[in-house]
Amino acid sequence: MEFKELEEIVNKEKNISERVYSLVEESQNKNSREVEANMLSLLQQLESLNKLIPGLVQSSLQVNKTLPDSSGKFALVKSASSVANEKYSTKDRKDVLQELDIDRELLRRLKKRALQPQRIVQREDAKPNKYVKISNRFFASTSEEMIKKGRFSGLANDIKQSKMVFLLKSYVSIILFTTLLVFFVSIGLFVFLLFFNITIFFPFITRYDGALLERILMVSWVMIILPLATYFSLLFYPSAERSHLGKSIDEEMPFLTIHMAAIAGSNVEPSKIFTILAASDEYPSAKKELVILMNRVNIYGYNLATALLDSARNCPSKKLKDLLNGISTTITSGGGLKEFLEQRAKTLLFEYKLDREKRNRSAETFIDIYISVVIAAPMIFMLLLVMISLSGIGPSGLGINALTLIMISAVAFINIIFLTVLHIKQPKE
Repeated sequence: MEFKELEEIVNKEKNISERVYSLVEESQNKNSREVEANMLSLLQQLESLNKLIPGLVQSSLQVNKTLPDSSGKFALVKSASSVANEKYSTKDRKDVLQELDIDRELLRRLKKRALQPQRIVQREDAKPNKYVKISNRFFASTSEEMIKKGRFSGLANDIKQSKMVFLLKSYVSIILFTTLLVFFVSIGLFVFLLFFNITIFFPFITRYDGALLERILMVSWVMIILPLATYFSLLFYPSAERSHLGKSIDEEMPFLTIHMAAIAGSNVEPSKIFTILAASDEYPSAKKELVILMNRVNIYGYNLATALLDSARNCPSKKLKDLLNGISTTITSGGGLKEFLEQRAKTLLFEYKLDREKRNRSAETFIDIYISVVIAAPMIFMLLLVMISLSGIGPSGLGINALTLIMISAVAFINIIFLTVLHIKQPKE
């Protein structure tokens, strides 16, 4: 009976060990308190089961042989220590089995999760965009004809590298449809300005009571500038998004490569390196590329070297592109992946420090320019305008209030430009 119970305990310990191993892998991919709590519970159960084994072994093996009875048969009698161990074993066994009954549902769910294939796939239950559907309904055929003529050859690569969820035909349809809508809006604005005799000369909005033809010429620019600005803004937006994503990935590259080298030092399979990093949220920009890389391996069935080359071809970051190509070459040639990643991490970290030092020096120069342009120059210019206005040789119709408004508007505009440049140049932490 004891041997049967011992076998049952060993089997349970084996199952718990498998669950602990699966939770260890899951804890590498997902930093979750629930995973840690489940792992602690399983380890406590494993420790409780280990306490039962010595008692069962002693009760099974430590026996004493007595003298034969009247029938001539020998009786096997357990020692006092064996009986005590058996009582202790029985008590502990009840407690452990009760604990196992409580967590049986948990073990069943963990087992089911462990049997499922682990794939890094981003799933988004998103419905089709109605605006895209409407744009395709009006301009799908026109967009397809323009694409066949090769008018948007560079746009396709920008959309792919910026990871925008649009087909080229759909995005061209959006550009044309949005431009058409803005053109109708500009016509309405043109009629409004013409009807109320309003003219717009930045930063002034004034009334102008002149001839009809003259007023039409003064506000007709609205119907030209707004649609053209919309068209070219949408046309160059994917390129700007690609550039922004590439710079964000470049900021993460030194630390991403150090993390790769640390994981490679444990001699895991190369694909596991990208699986762990793709499931992490520490590198949000590079994560998009790593998720696509693992989807090529897990879903499309590419081998890792081919998937690396394909991902590098569509990567917006030159540093990540070089890294993926280097890893592919190292895997194909049988080189040391750990040594390669360590050397590349040192190079990237050195470049990162140089770039930070360069930005600090640029910021100092930027501060000097800001003080000269925004603080000193407006004061001197304001004094000159006041002196010219008081002398009577200045522009007619500009009083002190108008000069003050012009100066405040110019300073505000310059501040907006400076803040925009600072925001673009500011590195991500």
